Amino acid sequence: MNWTDKFGKINKYDSKRVDKFGFNESTSMFLKTIGLPEEAAPFLCFAKDNDEQYEGLLKLTDYFDFLESEFVIYTL
Repeated sequence: MNWTDKFGKINKYDSKRVDKFGFNESTSMFLKTIGLPEEAAPFLCFAKDNDEQYEGLLKLTDYFDFLESEFVIYTL
């Protein structure tokens, strides 16, 4: 039995998508090679590898367009 069978889907992230956020090298490598589970109990969900506003990996200012520019450093 592997992780997916026991705990659910793992989302790995495309290099182009991860690189645009400026994460440190170890975080970038983790997201590209290992990924994150689709969800974890209780009530914790992770972004998918797409640009959809309510499910993709986005900067906080892309999700909430009313925020000031200093919030661009945060990622959802």
